[in-house]
Amino acid sequence: MTFPGANASQLSATLMGGSGVVAAVPAGQQTDGNGRYSVPSPSTVKYWDVAAGAVGAPSTFTVDFGQQPIAAFGFYGVDIGDFGGQLQLVLLLEGEVEAATLTVPNNQGSGGSNDGSVLFYGFIADGATDQITSIRFQMTNFDGDEDFFAFDNFVIAELAQVGPPPTGVPAPGTLALLSGALLALGLTTRRQR
Repeated sequence: MTFPGANASQLSATLMGGSGVVAAVPAGQQTDGNGRYSVPSPSTVKYWDVAAGAVGAPSTFTVDFGQQPIAAFGFYGVDIGDFGGQLQLVLLLEGEVEAATLTVPNNQGSGGSNDGSVLFYGFIADGATDQITSIRFQMTNFDGDEDFFAFDNFVIAELAQVGPPPTGVPAPGTLALLSGALLALGLTTRRQR
């Protein structure tokens, strides 16, 4: 798949592993019978029906971004953790080097109790050294070797598209304006009494 990048460039994403297939819920049904469905968008009702395997499973679901590192990623997941698992995203650098593991705060159910649950999860890199080239999805602490879920409406961006993170320290000019505004507010309040 391709996505618009900065300065008219294109970003790519390839979905691999996890026995993934394109699926859709037939008209008139709420789910596919297993608690999965598409998060509606203007362009499609289809979704990627895929399994996040157990930690270390050989064919777990991976999203690969090729040679272009990305700095932001987000996705909708439907029916995650309905057999007790906790979803983790393993962030990978070029050459499959593990950079970090993020734990997604999904509900952990049992026996299909989370059927139909939906969440959105995403992250933005703090800088150039936090960019990644692929993401591996894996499940921890669950009953079975795979947890199928609907992966839908995901977004990616390169560093130039998300800009620098806020520094938390206002510029001196901002402090002067803020001080002036507070002084004016105090004088106005005093006059009204």
